[in-house]
Amino acid sequence: MNRPIDRAIAKTQLERINEALQEPHLLIGGLAVQQYHTARDSKDIDLVCDFETARSLLDELYPSIDWDVRDEKQSEYRPSFQITHKFQDFGTIIFGPKISERAPYAHIDWNALKQGAEPFQYENRPLKNILVPTPHALAYTKFISFLSRQSPPKKIEADLKDFVDLTNGQRFSVSLFYSLLRKTDAHDALMNTFREKCAGHLAVLETSCLYHLAAMFVMAPKGRERGHGAISTNSAAAALPEPAIGAVPTEITEAQILGAATGPLVAAASVAAGAASAVTPPETSAPEAALTSATSASIAQEEPEQQEFWSLYSDYYSAMTERRQEEGVKLFERLLPLVKDDVSRERIRVRHVELKYLATGSIGDILTLEEATADKDNGDMALGALARIALMGHDYRGAIDKFCAAAGAAADPSVSFSYILDAAKVHQELGELAAARRLLTGAMNGDGRRDLRHSVLTALADIYDFPDDKRIRAALLAQAARLSPADVKVCFDASFSLAESSMPHLALMQYATLLKFEPKNAAALNNIGLLCSELDMSAKAAEYLHRGHEANDSLATANLAQRYLTAGFLDQAENLLAVARKRENAHEDVGGVLSRLSNRRKSEEEAWRAAIKVAVRESLFLSDFAGAFLVPDAEEAFLVPWEMSAGKIIQFKQSTGQLVAEVGDKEHRKRFMLQATGRAATCASLNWDKYLNQFKESRTGYAYLLPDLTEMNVLWINGTDSSKVTWRAKPVVGSLQVDAAQQPATPDGAPSLAPLDTAPRG
Repeated sequence: MNRPIDRAIAKTQLERINEALQEPHLLIGGLAVQQYHTARDSKDIDLVCDFETARSLLDELYPSIDWDVRDEKQSEYRPSFQITHKFQDFGTIIFGPKISERAPYAHIDWNALKQGAEPFQYENRPLKNILVPTPHALAYTKFISFLSRQSPPKKIEADLKDFVDLTNGQRFSVSLFYSLLRKTDAHDALMNTFREKCAGHLAVLETSCLYHLAAMFVMAPKGRERGHGAISTNSAAAALPEPAIGAVPTEITEAQILGAATGPLVAAASVAAGAASAVTPPETSAPEAALTSATSASIAQEEPEQQEFWSLYSDYYSAMTERRQEEGVKLFERLLPLVKDDVSRERIRVRHVELKYLATGSIGDILTLEEATADKDNGDMALGALARIALMGHDYRGAIDKFCAAAGAAADPSVSFSYILDAAKVHQELGELAAARRLLTGAMNGDGRRDLRHSVLTALADIYDFPDDKRIRAALLAQAARLSPADVKVCFDASFSLAESSMPHLALMQYATLLKFEPKNAAALNNIGLLCSELDMSAKAAEYLHRGHEANDSLATANLAQRYLTAGFLDQAENLLAVARKRENAHEDVGGVLSRLSNRRKSEEEAWRAAIKVAVRESLFLSDFAGAFLVPDAEEAFLVPWEMSAGKIIQFKQSTGQLVAEVGDKEHRKRFMLQATGRAATCASLNWDKYLNQFKESRTGYAYLLPDLTEMNVLWINGTDSSKVTWRAKPVVGSLQVDAAQQPATPDGAPSLAPLDTAPRG
């Protein structure tokens, strides 16, 4: 019996097929999935081609003198060829082409899947005639396969696992996957069927990022293990009042209304923190609001009419997105009389044209939108609509151009920035992080407003959210939280990211700041308790976990119960001792324990104050780091010789996308690595391990150059501790350093992002 071919042999056959093909063809199935998820094992060659191409490949590559070819399914439209060599042990080659002449696969357009597809990589060489769809497109084929397959159970679950693994990948785009899904006429039915079928595969779903993210919208957030307790991932904003359609809007800003659907809203945090009666349109995405702030003002001011408008808009939006166009048009005609000025009414018309196009695909609607781009009042809205339509068609460059044009056409700066956010988001999904950063930092254009800087920092934090390295995200969010300490969500996210980046002191201070605005924020109370435990402040841990328990947080209660099992809480101990002391003939140890309890309280108060001092120093450092991160790249400035604190000289060199320098010799070698962005860098220090005969990471940290490029400040993080060192540039004739003193403080002309206080640097 022939052994199954392993994927290495399957890839050699793909190379042969690539050379035999005359033009590019799609590859789907397990081998394609393996390009994005290395652990996937497959020997099946699932090539999309016509019958004649499949037949000619068999005839040319597997001649009968050397090979046995057997079609297991005996079907011209659904073949599965089992190929074995007659005298060499290649195992069994499984060639299962997807024949294009067969009836179309339901809900799958092969030509659409080719958009953005990349050559299959084999031994670091591209096979130009074998194309692998993008992760979101390949995940879509697995989604459809999972729904369509009736048996066997093993393959059904394999399809779902492939879908999960692809959607967990860093390159997967949720919005582009959703666009593919919405192109079908039955996307609601597909989602409902998927939900029902998944009920029997919860073990696989538990490994899905999308599954856990969905919990944010339908159930209480889950905890994540950290040490001996689960740390809450709840962003605290969930505790804020949720707006509901039909309430009375107190104020509707353009940032709520006109930013593109693909990116975060500038005003999202402030809206969430607003009055309980605040209202946003369906899905709370900016285009769905459909009105400018002027439009809001133009609606009749009586509360009943405002309520009627939002209620009607909700019904209208649902009708249009669910393709009940006739009903939607009637509701639209009822909406218009509620808006009093012509400009606002025209903006609603532009949004209506976009929704009509999404429902019907009429080219006439596209022409109408293109004509509207010339309108000085509505041009930005039309450009934004065309950008979103371009995204649906996978025209990413066109979408970026139109979002940027919309930003230039928008009269309101906050609306303009919302379009910039959307363009940056598309760059991010294309893996173009540097372009996204340039776009966002360029949007400031000398504007030093705190709210704009806050928005830039939070947007960049979302873009630089890497699963395996949260340092940049943590630094940017920490500075954003300093700029707007009342923004509870950003403050929570900053605290959580700092804790993940091994900076518990600063995380503790950020959580404490959050509690000044929301003293009963259960998630923050729980997480402070765990951080105190990590920093050996068990009494403080007990205090905050107990406060979280009193705020009805079940996670804090669970963590509190664990502490009762492993350590005595001081308040409870004090009550017991007070009772014991009143008893006749009290044991002499009672007084001793009371004394130790008092000393413990004093020592932990001192530990808390010391932790805050460390946090202040780290906060000031990350403030300067964030400022250096926002200026144009200055990688060459890192390449000069640097004098370390011990008098040693190091010089970085470019190596595989990083800057690397080494000091010492033989067994005492050290390697330093920088990943530079702007005048900032994340860094790592590695020591030589003579037993492993390789470098081993010992600590990580942050670094930034002063504006005059003469000094590099480095913050090393080791466990829960941090230490700052300064390296000084050594002048070298002819180098960048010679003229450093003449350079402006911010070479790109960007606004200075100096800290908001004047406290000396630690």
